[in-house]
Amino acid sequence: MSSKASKLVSTLRLIVYLIVIVGAALYLYGLYESRGEWRYEIGGAPRVSFVSPTVVSIEVPLRIYNPAGDVSAKLVYYQVYLNNVRVGDGLIPYLTLPHGWSNRTFKVTVDILDLGCGGVDALLKGKATVKVSGYAMVDIKTFGGLTWKTITVPFNTTAREARVPPVPEESKPALEAIAAMCKLAHSTPGFNIPFPTGSETGAGQGGTSGSTSSGEGNVTVYLDFRPAGFGRYSVVVVVENNLDETVRAYRIVVHTVSGETARSVDLTIPPGGRVSYDTGVTAPIASTVTVEVYTDHGPYTGEGRVG
Repeated sequence: MSSKASKLVSTLRLIVYLIVIVGAALYLYGLYESRGEWRYEIGGAPRVSFVSPTVVSIEVPLRIYNPAGDVSAKLVYYQVYLNNVRVGDGLIPYLTLPHGWSNRTFKVTVDILDLGCGGVDALLKGKATVKVSGYAMVDIKTFGGLTWKTITVPFNTTAREARVPPVPEESKPALEAIAAMCKLAHSTPGFNIPFPTGSETGAGQGGTSGSTSSGEGNVTVYLDFRPAGFGRYSVVVVVENNLDETVRAYRIVVHTVSGETARSVDLTIPPGGRVSYDTGVTAPIASTVTVEVYTDHGPYTGEGRVG
């Protein structure tokens, strides 16, 4: 190939590269400029229904406003909360979000044991609030339609009152038994129950507590899991102090499928207070995480299942 032809090929190659880079940059800039205009809202009253005496279905209509052009979200992950208890989550793959408003329905099916004390109380009283949070993984494409980068667009809706049907007669005994255990746990220090007590921290996904051995009260450790990329979540430790005196935590050890990670901390939890600490440790979805929190009142443990 002649020198002139070689220069022409190099020039054409450079032009193609520039088109790809500029196209991706313009697309990304457009999303960046419009990111504050993305809007999410619950599009109507969430619906709660009984699939069986021990299984509840929750449907949440969500309206999404996309200020840009058509966008392809290769994955949408969402969590549904009932009376501030995370009761379930779901994944929607390959979702197209057109320009303007569009409607989507997010649905979870939950065993009544996973509803938590707050959720069970809501069903028995016939009043419940529902909210949805999560994120969409949006592909950034070039002019040629090739994926150049994937960004995460989070969303968090405002809670709305749900339509709760009358509790079926065959469901009442189980719900009332759970409500009685919740009441007993609330009034009896150190009494643990195998389901969430009503915290939004994510204990409904398997969080357990550690109690003091002296019988003077208890310190509860919950786990929360926040999105940290595709299929992974950051581990957040929540320490709740039910004692009548201040508790100080100085060390947290996190056990994941990847191994053990220790963090030196200086956390002060006042009487009746709660403190959250993002460990910076990530774990894959569906894995089990265990933590040990060392305090001046002794060690406490917590366990949870990611997602």
